[in-house]
Amino acid sequence: MDLVSLQEYKAALGLTKTEDDAKIEAAIGRISSIIKKYTQNTFADNFTVPLQEEFNVKFDGINSIFLSQSNIGSITVEMKNSDGTYSSLLSTDFHVDKINGILYRMPENLSWPVGVATVKCSYTCGYEEPPEDIKQATIELVKHYLKEEYKESKAIMSTSVSYNNQNKGGGVSKQYNFPSHIQIILDLYRF
Repeated sequence: MDLVSLQEYKAALGLTKTEDDAKIEAAIGRISSIIKKYTQNTFADNFTVPLQEEFNVKFDGINSIFLSQSNIGSITVEMKNSDGTYSSLLSTDFHVDKINGILYRMPENLSWPVGVATVKCSYTCGYEEPPEDIKQATIELVKHYLKEEYKESKAIMSTSVSYNNQNKGGGVSKQYNFPSHIQIILDLYRF
C-alpha cells in the first residue's frame, strides 16, 4: 500500500495536469517502499491483513520476544509442542506490549521453548491510514526526487545551481540521503 495516493500528492502541491501522473505514481510507490524499509514499519499494510511471524528461541529462560512491528491490534500466538505440532495459547499465557511490539510469556516465571520456529504469531498492526506527518514526508520526498534535488548540483538554463547536501556525515542518513527535515519525521517511526 502506498503511503499517499496520487490525488493526495497532487492536491498537496496544487497540481492539476495529468501528463506526469504515471511518473508520479511510480515515484510514490518507490518512495513508499523506501520509507517502509528505512523505518521498518508497515504503517497501514497490516491493519486488517494479519502479519505472520515465526520465532527461533536460542536460549533457555527467554520470556520476551520482539515482534517486527509495533502498534499491535489483535494477535494469536501458537507454541510448538514436543511432537512438532502447534497449540494456540490462551490470552492468559502471554502478554503483549502493544505499543512497543513485545510478546511476554506469562506467568513471568515461564519462558518460551528453545528451538527453531517454536513460536508463531499472527497479528494486525499499524494504522488504519498512514499518519499525516508520514504522508507529508512522503509527499516532500517524492517532490525531492522528482525535482532531482538529491544531486549535488544541476543546470538550470545556463546557470549551475548547487544544493546544500545536509547529510554528508555518513551512516544511515548518507545511505538514504534524506533531507534532514524529512529524516526527523521518519526517525520518529523507526523501529
